[in-house]
Amino acid sequence: SPSIQLENQITQLDNLGTGLFKCRVKYKRTIEQITFERYTLKCINSLKLITHDSIEYKYKWADRSAINKLYNARGICDDILIVKNGYVTDTSYANIAFFNGQNWFTPDKPLLAGTQRQKLLYEKKIIEVEIKPADLGQFKKATIFNALMEFDPKRTIEITAII
Repeated sequence: SPSIQLENQITQLDNLGTGLFKCRVKYKRTIEQITFERYTLKCINSLKLITHDSIEYKYKWADRSAINKLYNARGICDDILIVKNGYVTDTSYANIAFFNGQNWFTPDKPLLAGTQRQKLLYEKKIIEVEIKPADLGQFKKATIFNALMEFDPKRTIEITAII
């Protein structure tokens, strides 16, 4: 099918005001809906390891019910760290990188290989490796990032806060 030209479809920008916004485009063969939502950075200080071996999220989907179900099992933690088939993947809404005192490492089996993650790999700011839950003890801290939340080595989660 012909490609969709978003610049011709997004017309609501003047009404948004200032700040950071998430633009959600729902489409099938054609655009069904375009919405904007103010984006607020979440303060994440703790993660709960949650295992789910059949979860799939290779592309951004409107239906996040499987991820939301896992997120709802986080208990007192701020977010989750998903483990699939024995390997650490992502949090509920962001990629993750772990610091060992010298380098930042990101799981080589993410649920979603996000654009910010790909950029950081290309710039050699992070290194892709297999990470199992048992490997977490070799790291000092972690940071999460996505397209709207830049990689910030100062915004970290202590490894001891991953339960």
